[in-house]
Amino acid sequence: MTFWWGREDISLANKQAFLQAMLEFDDRCSPENFYGLRALENAALALRECPDLAQADEIVARLLAQGLTPVGGNSNQQKWATELLAETHRPPVVQALLKILQTTEDDRVYGRCCQWLGQWGQGFPQAIGVLEQQLALHGQSSLRFAIASALILIDPASSPGVATFLTALRPDQKDYSLALQTLAHCGEGNLLVIKALLDLLSPKLSVLHHRQVLQCLEVVGKNQSLVIARVLQKLRLYPPGAFLCQMAESLERIDPGNPTALVVLQRHIQADQPLPLRKQAIYSLGEVGVPSPPVVASLADLLMAEEDVFVRWLIVSSLAKIAQGDPTRSPP
Repeated sequence: MTFWWGREDISLANKQAFLQAMLEFDDRCSPENFYGLRALENAALALRECPDLAQADEIVARLLAQGLTPVGGNSNQQKWATELLAETHRPPVVQALLKILQTTEDDRVYGRCCQWLGQWGQGFPQAIGVLEQQLALHGQSSLRFAIASALILIDPASSPGVATFLTALRPDQKDYSLALQTLAHCGEGNLLVIKALLDLLSPKLSVLHHRQVLQCLEVVGKNQSLVIARVLQKLRLYPPGAFLCQMAESLERIDPGNPTALVVLQRHIQADQPLPLRKQAIYSLGEVGVPSPPVVASLADLLMAEEDVFVRWLIVSSLAKIAQGDPTRSPP
């Protein structure tokens, strides 16, 4: 049937008449109008093949009504509607989402529309314009991160989008953690974001905030040469301590197989190191989980010589995590 909608020998009027019949179909045998929804599905696919259909706005509105159902609604229908919105003719979908942004008072619906615009809004300059207007209106609201995220996904060089996050990336800001979590979603490979995060890394941060920045970098900067070089540089400059272990742990995630990360951590598990540092390094080796023979041998030797019960427990825990990530390990 999909090919039928693209046939040029069938008039647009006949196609619209058939489409209208599908939109009005009611199976009268199920509360959710099951076959009526299947007709709506065909209508959405028809719109992709024949974008000039007059019922485009009605089709999109019905799909959005299914996809934006309240919390506790039919999750299967929400997923179904979302997949169809992604597949159908894009311009009426984007226009409808922009209209909802400007009219809804439901924060959940607003955030979902921003998420979809980030996924489907590339190539639509009007989407950038409306989102920038909305960002100016919601500059002090937590919604600003959803808007800025959509802007960055549509236009990675968006100055207002990036600036929104950079302003929040100070530990004294109450939305600091939320900003980092959102950046991890929208900033992958974005050099502006990556440079800002690298500049933010410092031993002056709290251990928690330092960890959060690194976790964000692990996502947005994975396999990025700039990130690898800057993290290696900081590894050489950082004083021994929890920050150093965090940095080595993240380096392995950003650049899997990087020998420096494991060497740094192995050096700090030795008995001549301060006990808190040894604990952190042992834990980090388990979190990295690389099945490296030298690492396993070092931990095994340490286990035999260690007298501290808690440290022994940490070693066993890290060895178990490493074994789980070893593809050569025999199944139990």
